[in-house]
This record gives sequence, C-alpha cells and structure tokens, in this order.
Amino acid sequence: MIRTFVFLPVDVVSEPAEVAGYVASEAGRPATSSDHVLCVPAAIEGWNERVMLHGRSEALVRCDVDGDTVRVRVPDQAIPRLLPILQDVSRPAALYDADRRTLQRLGPSRPVVIDIGGEHARSWVALDELQDWVSRLHQLASTPFLIARKPGQDMMFIQTYRGSPLAPDEENPMYTLEVSDGSQDRLYTTEIDDPLMVAELIWDWLEDRWERLYRLQWQRYGYGTDMHQVSLRDEREHASRQR
Repeated sequence: MIRTFVFLPVDVVSEPAEVAGYVASEAGRPATSSDHVLCVPAAIEGWNERVMLHGRSEALVRCDVDGDTVRVRVPDQAIPRLLPILQDVSRPAALYDADRRTLQRLGPSRPVVIDIGGEHARSWVALDELQDWVSRLHQLASTPFLIARKPGQDMMFIQTYRGSPLAPDEENPMYTLEVSDGSQDRLYTTEIDDPLMVAELIWDWLEDRWERLYRLQWQRYGYGTDMHQVSLRDEREHASRQR
C-alpha cells in the first residue's frame, strides 16, 4: 500500500480541507528555495539510492515538487523509518497526511498576526522563520520593521525596527525592540545589536516567557517625547494590580 504525504509552508493553510486547493494552486510552478523543498527531495534521493543498493525496489519513494509543495508517495514498509527523517529535515513546515486527512505543523510554531514592513503578513510562525525574517528585514520590506500580535489582542504587541532610517543598509545595525502592554501609556523600548536575540525575545513574548525580557534595560514612552528608564517587571506587576 502507498500512502501520500504533502509538505508545505507552515502558514499557508489552517485546516486540512484547504490543502487540496493550495496544492492545486501551486501545480506547474517552479520549485522554490524553501527549506522543505530543498531538504525533503534530497533526503528521499538518498533513501532511494540506499534501498536500490540493497535490492529493495519495493521500498522506493516517489517525490513531486510544485512551487513550495512537496508531494511524497511512501510504501507502507518504509514509513516507520523514513517519515521521522523527513519530518526532521523539513522543519519548519506543515505536513498533510492525505490518507488520514490530518495536518501537522513541524517544529515549534504558533498562531500569530505578523506584519513585515506593511508588505507581508503571516498567521503562523516558527522560531527559525523569525530568526530569518529579523535578520533580513531590510531585504524583505522597504521599511524594515516587524510587528507581532497574538490573535485577538490588538492592543498588546511586540515590534522591532532594523537600524536607522538614514542608514538602511548598515551592515551591523542596532535593532529597536518595543513592547506594548495593552495601552498607549505602556509602551516600552530598548535597543539590541543581535538580530537572532531579537527574534528569540519576540518568541519569548509569544510564549509568554518574560525572564529574558525583564533583564533588559527598558524605557517607557511618556505622553510627549519624554522617556525614562523603568523595570518592565515592576511596570507589568503594577498594571496587573490596577486591572
């Protein structure tokens, strides 16, 4: 028996019923450079070479790539050994099991409302993607910022801006990181020089982990242009008591 699996970007569909339409929309498109498009066929090629070397043609796996989707047809006997390999090399991605009609997101990912420079929107994100986007904000959008919100919480967000508007192509820029804790007078800002750390801090915020965020030196915007240094922990605890 042959089972069919489809690997696709983590955020392009939200329900299993949407997979067929998305796969159809990608039909005939040239392969993209997405990690799962590059890695899954390579892993399958290595698998097929090994099974042929051992005369196991019944375990051969077929792979078809259209755009950013990879459709894989796997014999039952190959699934226990091959599928975990494919799941590992494809992260982050979504995996659709066409026989069981289930959709699984591989790697740590979560629903989120992301705006990249007003030019790109995302509804799911994994840490690997955040690290890539933050490092390349100046390449992804003419205004290099990223805003992340949890679904349904428009007044609470975390955002970053890469470098200075006067030097958008600076090789090692500072990143402004800002957190809004639910109202106009609770907007906090700091600066960080490591884009990977910025991405990890955004991920911490999405996961509601605050310890690393608390250790940073923050300033709070006033109603005018005045700012003063604050403890983010104390600010959040005070706001919580006021609610």
